[in-house]
Amino acid sequence: MKNTFRKCSSPFAFLFFLAYATGYLGAQTPSTAKLVVQSEHKNGIYKVGEKINFKINVIKDGVKVKSGKIIYDLFVDCLKKSSGSVELVDGEAQVSSELSAPGTLILDANFTEEGKSIAGKLGVVADPFNIKPSLATPSDFAEFWTNQKKKLEKVPMNPKIVKVDPPEVVSWGSSVECYDVELDCIGGKSVHGYYVKPSNAKPKSLSAILSLHSAGVGNSSLRGAWIGGKSGKLSLDINAHGLPNGQPDKYYNDLANGELNGYLHKGIEDRGTFYLYGMFMRIVRAIDFLTSQPEWDGKILIATGGSQGGDKHLLREASMSEFRKFKPMFLPFAT
Repeated sequence: MKNTFRKCSSPFAFLFFLAYATGYLGAQTPSTAKLVVQSEHKNGIYKVGEKINFKINVIKDGVKVKSGKIIYDLFVDCLKKSSGSVELVDGEAQVSSELSAPGTLILDANFTEEGKSIAGKLGVVADPFNIKPSLATPSDFAEFWTNQKKKLEKVPMNPKIVKVDPPEVVSWGSSVECYDVELDCIGGKSVHGYYVKPSNAKPKSLSAILSLHSAGVGNSSLRGAWIGGKSGKLSLDINAHGLPNGQPDKYYNDLANGELNGYLHKGIEDRGTFYLYGMFMRIVRAIDFLTSQPEWDGKILIATGGSQGGDKHLLREASMSEFRKFKPMFLPFAT
C-alpha cells in the first residue's frame, strides 16, 4: 500500500526557531556555568545565502570564561549538516554558516567545565514563508482520507459520558458541567477526553473548541477543557493516545517508557500501519462529537494545539473544510 504520509516543512515551523532565537534554549546540565548562543538577527530570520554568525559565550559566576573548546553540530531542517570545534578567544567563539534554500538551521553547542558538559542551542530560519513541502502530495491523498472518514461514519460513536467534579479551582465557580467522555473510533483505540460546557446553554448558542496535545504520553486535561468551558464554549480536551483518563501517573509513565516509546515512528513505512493514523481518526471523531451537540451554533469550531498538537490541528483544518472558521494557535513544531 502506498504511503500517503510525508515529511514536510511548513511556514509555521519557523515559530519554533524564533523561540530558540530569543533565549538560551537547550539542555543545561546543572552547573555554575551556562553556555549562551546568540545570532546577529535577534528575530532569527535570515535570507537565503546570507551569512549566519552564531556568537557563543560561556558564562560562569557572571563572568565570561576566557578560553576553552566548544564542540558543535549544525543541523539543516533537523538533519545534521556538519560537526566541528572552535576555541573561545577572549571569552567568545563564533560559528558561521548559511542556508542555500529556505529552511532552518540549528547550532547545538557543548562545553566541558570541571568535567561537566554544558549545552546550548540556537535556531534560525531563512525565508520562512518560502519553505516548501519536501515531497509532492501523493495523487490519492484526498481520496484516501475521504475513504477513511466514510469508514468512520459507519461506526457509531456510542458516547460514554460520566459527570466528574470540576478542577480544584474554587474561584472559578461552578457555572459549567464537566464530563469524562469515551467515544468509539476506528484505528484501534477509542477517544478519551474531558468535555466541559456552560450550564443551561440554549440550543445552537455556543461555538466549540477542541484542544489537542503536544508530543508525549499523558492524561487528558480537565483544567484545559474547563478553561474553554468557562469562556462560554463547548470544550473538549482529548489525550493523543486514546488512553483512559484519571489513571495514576505510573500508568502513563510506564506506557511512555514501554509500549509507546518512539511512537512517532511506529509503522511509518505504510499508511495502513502508521501509528498516527489512529490519532488522526480520533480527532475526526472528537469533531463528530462536538458538532453533534445541540448547543453547537453550527458555525464556529476552533482547534488549538502546539507541537504535535499543531500538526494535528492543521490536519483537522485540511480535512474539515466545511467549517467556516478556525483559529490556529501558536504552533512551535508544525513540521
